[in-house]
Amino acid sequence: MTVLQDDGVYRHIQFAKPGTGIWSWTLTTWPGHLCIDGDLESYTFAREHDMFEFFSLDRGRINPHYWAEKITNDAARRATRTFSEEKATSAVVREFLYQRHYSAGPAADAWEDLRHRVINDIHTFDESLFHDAVNRWNYDGFEFTDTYEWDTQDWDHHYLIACHAIAWGIAKYRNARAESQQ
Repeated sequence: MTVLQDDGVYRHIQFAKPGTGIWSWTLTTWPGHLCIDGDLESYTFAREHDMFEFFSLDRGRINPHYWAEKITNDAARRATRTFSEEKATSAVVREFLYQRHYSAGPAADAWEDLRHRVINDIHTFDESLFHDAVNRWNYDGFEFTDTYEWDTQDWDHHYLIACHAIAWGIAKYRNARAESQQ
């Protein structure tokens, strides 16, 4: 940790392994804002006068949902969530299991067809391709509707890394300040 500026809520702190820039990042704050930038995705948050206080409210734990609401750029805020193969698979299976009780068709054959035509290929889909494949699938009375209402997104790992870096960096900064004041 290298403190480049530390003047109240005006802070510029760099985190890097000495001798390398790999996975380095900076935390920069000014009244009402915090920006994380570097070898990870960049995000600027706005909420409280001292953003270190805002991010410390969760006592070192990250709060991705609430923090995402404070991102100043709309496109960056939307990018905090991304298509999840696990959640998509879970949604397809859950809906299929629900339907099998209400369909007169052969569930085992329909399940095999669904696995072959949709589930086995989920890893190749983005969200749009997933919905196209699921909405096109139909087998002897089994079909899916309203798939756009399914929760198939999870937190983007780049965003989660940035959240953890913020929490870790603030804790490191505060520990260093507490040690220097003793």
